[in-house]
Amino acid sequence: MSQNKERSKAMSQYSDEELELFEWRARYIGWFNRREFDQTEQYYDEDSILLPPGGELRFGPEGFRAGVPAPQELEGITAEHGPVTRLEIEGDLAYTLGCYFIHDDGGEERETRYGRSLEVWRRDADGVWRDIADMWNLLPAGTEPAGI
Repeated sequence: MSQNKERSKAMSQYSDEELELFEWRARYIGWFNRREFDQTEQYYDEDSILLPPGGELRFGPEGFRAGVPAPQELEGITAEHGPVTRLEIEGDLAYTLGCYFIHDDGGEERETRYGRSLEVWRRDADGVWRDIADMWNLLPAGTEPAGI
């Protein structure tokens, strides 16, 4: 499923704020797939809390970059956001609940793993949304997310 299809409503049914959050999520995946990890400084706040699957608690853009595998470990790996099933905005805070896909094209056949994500967002004084709490998990191979 492509990022353009992650939205279950027609684009005209989303508010400008909701569309901004979708755009940030799409940028993040683009940075990951192009290995532009330094760009995460735009995505995360210095105080952001990151809870990776099976990993240690990390903070901010530096914590994200510290957890990124070596380039050779990412050979053939791409990521893609799946559907967002919940998106709520209240003032300068928001959250998204959805799923993502990790594709591994490094073997004889493409292998896809699924994961779930929960992101909490805060709008900065300059009006830009930042992911301030990011939790994601990776489901066991062969398992698809239920309820998302």
